[in-house]
Amino acid sequence: MKKIYLLSFVMLCFITSTFAQTWSAQVSGTPNELWGISFINSNQGWACGTNGTIVTTSNGGTTWTPQVSGTGTLILRHVNFLNATQGWIVGDSGYIIHTSNGGTTWTKQTSGVTVVMRGVYFVDASNGWATGGSGTILHTTNGGATWSPQTSGTAIGLQLVQFIDLNNGWTVGSSGGPGNPGIILHTSNGGTTWSTQTAPNNNNLNGVCFTDLNNGWAGGNLGAMFNTSNGGVTWTAQTNPLTTIIRAICFPVDASNGWAVCDSGKIIATTNGGATWTPEASGTTQFLRGAYFVSNNLGFAVGGAGTIIVYTSPLGVNTIQQPINIAVYPNPSAGVFTIEAPAEKKVVEVYNATGQMIYSAVQPSGSSKIDLSNNANGIYFITVKTDSEQFTSKVIIQK
Repeated sequence: MKKIYLLSFVMLCFITSTFAQTWSAQVSGTPNELWGISFINSNQGWACGTNGTIVTTSNGGTTWTPQVSGTGTLILRHVNFLNATQGWIVGDSGYIIHTSNGGTTWTKQTSGVTVVMRGVYFVDASNGWATGGSGTILHTTNGGATWSPQTSGTAIGLQLVQFIDLNNGWTVGSSGGPGNPGIILHTSNGGTTWSTQTAPNNNNLNGVCFTDLNNGWAGGNLGAMFNTSNGGVTWTAQTNPLTTIIRAICFPVDASNGWAVCDSGKIIATTNGGATWTPEASGTTQFLRGAYFVSNNLGFAVGGAGTIIVYTSPLGVNTIQQPINIAVYPNPSAGVFTIEAPAEKKVVEVYNATGQMIYSAVQPSGSSKIDLSNNANGIYFITVKTDSEQFTSKVIIQK
């Protein structure tokens, strides 16, 4: 019996050691600084950066391969993909590029501006916004075939932008070094008008993330982290144990679990909506410029010298090393999706953009369908769980 206990103790120590480090490095294949990253599911993602760099993965980052941007030496600063084919990237000199084939080819779109563009966000294949220097906000209703300026009411450089639906969106801004004012802007009518929201102080702001119409976070210089629970009517400062600049914030599923990536390889995380933030070891000292979390169990961050690091749950959720045997299609769809998991029965859960579960069912092995056509157009997350795998896919209902 003592031998059994000793063996159990040794195994427990091994498991604890194995899962203590939740962030690990991936090989991007580029020495160039990476600024933006976007994933559509656990496997398929893209990252962009300096010197027109674009890299993509189809196996959760086990391997990354380059794509040709056609932008020369420009810095590409942010990327947003809706599905396996449709994506947009913004960068310096007013550049906006688009792909309709997953990045096999990229095409320049006419932005009408020459300022640095730093943020881009699409709610469906037609409607998107891009933000940048000198208070620039651009809007498209046709996938970027044409872009039109919106009036931001500020000359402060705008950073990242996020929309919850066709009407409600936020963007934050930075006007330079410490001591220069930042800004939070909100629209409730798709950008026809933008209004300033009052932050607790004037720190420059870089990252913004909302989980629904009420709960959001903004972060920036000196480790400033602000939170709202009423859509930005009021913002409250949260305590950050670090003072490094926050570059991006991710709350992928709910208003409890979130991460923020910072300069000098710093990362902070919360499990209670930011009431407390805790540093996490990233394994790098490179500046981290962007992040994307597929779920609370899987996330990615990018930064200097081609850095890509991946977060996996310390409880050992199946880390993707090879493409898994699950597929969700078509995407976009009018609401009916086919789900394939040939080997075994599966649990299918669907969440809306606010993190609310709207569907849950156990389905048999093989091909099955779910009908979500009674739901509104927008972004949803389908999670498929089997005994050996878990897969989350961002899908779009577009009728």
